[in-house]
Amino acid sequence: MYTEINFWEEHKTKLLKGRPECILMLVETLPAGVYVDPFEMNELEKFGSGNRFHYFNDVDVEKPAYQSQQNVVLVYRMFNPQSHLLNISFPVHFRYQLPSDTVTHRRVYLNAPLIYVNCNGKNLVIPHVPEQMAHFDTWTTLSVIDKEQLDFSKPDPKEKLVRLVVPIPVGQRDKQTLVTVVTLLITTVAAFGIIYYIVKRETINFYEREKIE
Repeated sequence: MYTEINFWEEHKTKLLKGRPECILMLVETLPAGVYVDPFEMNELEKFGSGNRFHYFNDVDVEKPAYQSQQNVVLVYRMFNPQSHLLNISFPVHFRYQLPSDTVTHRRVYLNAPLIYVNCNGKNLVIPHVPEQMAHFDTWTTLSVIDKEQLDFSKPDPKEKLVRLVVPIPVGQRDKQTLVTVVTLLITTVAAFGIIYYIVKRETINFYEREKIE
């Protein structure tokens, strides 16, 4: 996911002027067919992505879309309010769709995130859990106050992004038998190949030890 936020001068005058540091909170609602990998997010935090992530529900990365539910991801970032541009990006993954007899793709819709800022207080810190948001004096909703002054965009800042539509391939039921047979065949051949390689290597090692002795 990539979100580019332009802070226009009107924003700064109303909300950010004179503030030494602010926290931005991006609220991303992910539909059932999309998820973020918590382990991957933790690794990004460790290696200095500048973002901190929180989730409202546990994330099961193995579940298909039709057994999952939507999740809300909070992304926090400390930023300098004098900046004109802030980029936030993080990887998302798409879940397997329910096989079908009639369609080859299903659409997954990703809405533009809600964006909040907090510039109140001298010692702002990113909350460790979502419930700590209540301890801040106020969160200001940029996406409500100045809709016309805020761009949700891809790398081209002139291209407005209200909703991203992603077509996801769907498995075909009429090919289920073929896929099952081919998968089992490849798995069996690969297993025998591994066994053959191990036996051959051990045999060679055995004869080499015999020669040394």
